[in-house]
Amino acid sequence: MKLMASKQLVNGLDLLSDIELSFCEGCIEGKMHKKPHKPVGEIRSTKKLHLVHSDVCGPMHTQSVGGNKYFVTFIDDYSRYTAVYFMKKKSEVIEKFKEFKACAGCRI
Repeated sequence: MKLMASKQLVNGLDLLSDIELSFCEGCIEGKMHKKPHKPVGEIRSTKKLHLVHSDVCGPMHTQSVGGNKYFVTFIDDYSRYTAVYFMKKKSEVIEKFKEFKACAGCRI
């Protein structure tokens, strides 16, 4: 900033030469690096239904033909068995997980 002010590169930026400029904490934090997450291969489960990944989406602005506004996905980490269930209410997630558990148990 002092260099830009001394060379008059910025209009309206008048700094006295004896002013001490401190570091911008936001700039320092923005340049910091974080360790990457573990690769997907390192987090595998060792038996079916031991680890299930899930996500709920909704409410959608437009209902489906069946009147559903939500959907939930389940992925069994061990087998990679995946299912999507459509729901009218978000409170149906537990019921849908029970269906997934029953189906995953039969297919694996």
